[in-house]
Amino acid sequence: MRKNRAQVSIEFLVLFAAFLAFLVAWMPVINSVRAKAENGIDYALARMAASDLAYAIDDVCFSGPGNVRMVEVRMRGPEKIIGGNGVVKVVANGRMLAERKARCAPTFELVVDRSAAVSVRNEGGGVQVGLAA
Repeated sequence: MRKNRAQVSIEFLVLFAAFLAFLVAWMPVINSVRAKAENGIDYALARMAASDLAYAIDDVCFSGPGNVRMVEVRMRGPEKIIGGNGVVKVVANGRMLAERKARCAPTFELVVDRSAAVSVRNEGGGVQVGLAA
C-alpha cells in the first residue's frame, strides 16, 4: 500500500514538472503574441483618434464661425496629438502611430493619457483645438 502511494506521488511530481517545463518553453511565444496584440490596439486607437479629430476640424472649419465639436479620444497610455500643416498626428514614445489629413488643421499639441474630451471650435476666424474643461 505504501509503495502505491509513493508511486502516485512521484508520478504526480513528474507530470507537474513536465507541465512547468511546457509553460516555461511557451512563455516567450505567449509574450510575443501579447505584445503584438497590444501594438495593434495602439495603432487602431491612434488611427481612430486622428481620423475623428481630422473630421471634426474640417467639419467645424467648413461650417463657419461659432461651430463646436467635441471628440472623445481614447488611448492606452500617454500620447501626443499634434496638429499643423494640414495634418493631425498621434505620437507615442517618439514614434508616429497615425497621421490624417485635415485641410484646416491649426497648430496645436495635446497630451492625452488614457481618455480625454477634445474641443474643436471655430472662433475668431480660425479653428482652435484644446482639451475640454
